[in-house]
Amino acid sequence: MNNINKSALAIIAGKNLNLLEIISNEFADQGYDISLVYSTNHRKANNIKQQITKKRKRCLIIEGDFKNKDFYKESIETTILNLGSLDMIVNGISVHIENSINKGFISLKKFKEDYYQPSIAYSKYAASIFDPKITPIVNISPNWDKIKERDKFNNDNN
Repeated sequence: MNNINKSALAIIAGKNLNLLEIISNEFADQGYDISLVYSTNHRKANNIKQQITKKRKRCLIIEGDFKNKDFYKESIETTILNLGSLDMIVNGISVHIENSINKGFISLKKFKEDYYQPSIAYSKYAASIFDPKITPIVNISPNWDKIKERDKFNNDNN
């Protein structure tokens, strides 16, 4: 990444705080203030916030339930109210779950209901209020077709 804009603001949203930590720090290094939108582990989110603020960048943390569609609006509005105009959204809500599906820790149905559908809905909501040419929405998601095919194969062979 290049230093794009010293006063830029990015929402980094997702459930895997280890991944969000890497992405948030990279964006902060490039001059972005961060709004970290997550669903669990307030202690880890606070740790990420401390890392970002040590880089002299602003960081807002917003915890909520991605299955609640009102949370999408609330997280975006809270970000804009507290930090200003939004320059980018990075949506990683469903990214970390593919490994859990592969290992049988989570069913395809649960993945679809708890991760995939909220991820798509979050991006659709953001796209409905922002012009993607001005405010890019970056989706980081596992390959849904490969997951469905693998699940079909596993069900056919059990």
